[in-house]
Amino acid sequence: MKISDLIITKLNPPVLSRYTIERQRLFDKLQTATQVGTNLISLHAPAGFGKTTLLSQWAKNKKNFGWYSLDQKDSDVRRFLKYFIAALDKIKEINGEEALAHLDSRISDDYEDIIRLIVNNIAEFSEQVCLVLDNFHLISGKHVTNVILELLYCAPKNLQIIIASRTVLNLSASSMIMPGSFLEITREDLRFNLEEVHQLLSRQMSSSVNDLLVQELLDKTEGWGAVLQLAIASRSKSQSLADFIHSFSGSTNEIAQYLAAAIFENLDQETQHFLLATCILDRFNTQVSSLVSGIKSTRQIIDRLEETNLFIVSLDVDRNWYKFHNIVREFLLKQLHSKKNIQLDSNYQRAYEWFLAEDLKEEAISYALEAGNVKDAIL
Repeated sequence: MKISDLIITKLNPPVLSRYTIERQRLFDKLQTATQVGTNLISLHAPAGFGKTTLLSQWAKNKKNFGWYSLDQKDSDVRRFLKYFIAALDKIKEINGEEALAHLDSRISDDYEDIIRLIVNNIAEFSEQVCLVLDNFHLISGKHVTNVILELLYCAPKNLQIIIASRTVLNLSASSMIMPGSFLEITREDLRFNLEEVHQLLSRQMSSSVNDLLVQELLDKTEGWGAVLQLAIASRSKSQSLADFIHSFSGSTNEIAQYLAAAIFENLDQETQHFLLATCILDRFNTQVSSLVSGIKSTRQIIDRLEETNLFIVSLDVDRNWYKFHNIVREFLLKQLHSKKNIQLDSNYQRAYEWFLAEDLKEEAISYALEAGNVKDAIL
């Protein structure tokens, strides 16, 4: 197989929208990591936090930069290596044809000599080489991760791999990576700050915007980039910015459509049911969520949601209590009220009974009132 036989669009960064802003603080973090010789950078956050956009902007200003957009089929190591080599081959003076020819001729699953060829080709190149692996959360199994770790273990100083994923990278063999050669950029790093929201708004406003209004919008969206972008785009021209921000919520049509299409509708039915049943709760743990949802073991669902950075936020270091992202909760409540097969009153009543039994009376009262149970609310 020749490199030209592969799907070439998988090796190109996405085209940037003209509405994107440059996030200099994150560029600086990436640049510092490059200067100190960081071999592996991991960006992990939910959909819409700007991972791909940030790296596309970064790629635009870099030399010797390769890009590889992964899909589920790339969980096959042989296929992964073909595209990995092809991504490197696009960098001037790195010839991947030899490594690709060796790969095609192999029958066994031992890829040590292929990795050696890749590493040696990069080591012979005097300049910094950077390769982005986007959508890494679509990779299943450990084989591809193990190949990356093996590459990093013997990586030359001029190789940098950046992995963008909705899930935390499983570095079970992280001891193979030298100290100081790994950087994480998390959801907290990727959240938009006040200055960046000002930049977004300035693209649509002819005059400066009050800091208090910007802060209110930032608080409501919790810095979620895609939600911010969609929120700003959804404002009617006839509506003042102040009125729009005051009334903005997760039920805004554009936000709801984004959440439904990008995240919610791709979940399995049990997880969807769990989310719709428990979104009535201001906070929840495994016990109350199990009672309200009727799902016996909710720990696995909660762990899966937390692992994939979806919907929920842990409220304590022991990971006992959780809450929904504000915008997500509003979206889910809207979805919930559109369903006819979920008994809201009985779910609120179950929540009331659980919180009362735990002597959490203030919360118990609020759920009793939601259930229309005024008698029980008067404790």
